Amino acid sequence: MLEEKILSVLEKMQADISGLKAGQDAMQVDISGIKVRLDTEIERKINLLAEGQELMLEKLERLDDMEVMDTRITALEAMVKKLNRDIEKLKQAQ
Repeated sequence: MLEEKILSVLEKMQADISGLKAGQDAMQVDISGIKVRLDTEIERKINLLAEGQELMLEKLERLDDMEVMDTRITALEAMVKKLNRDIEKLKQAQ
């Protein structure tokens, strides 16, 4: 009788353990699926960020080029004004 109760309890424990293992396996599958989805989503968002950053860098390069061009234009304008003054002086000297 005692042996039957022990066997019954052991069988129940084995069934519970099997159920727990099945639950763990199901959870592991769910966790793996979540990891794959997260990896995919994160990679997609990182790629979008990288594309946006590339566009910003291109704009910054163009802005740097514009600053250089503005400096050169300002220098050319100053030179033209000086040359115009020199021409006026030469005309007055004639």
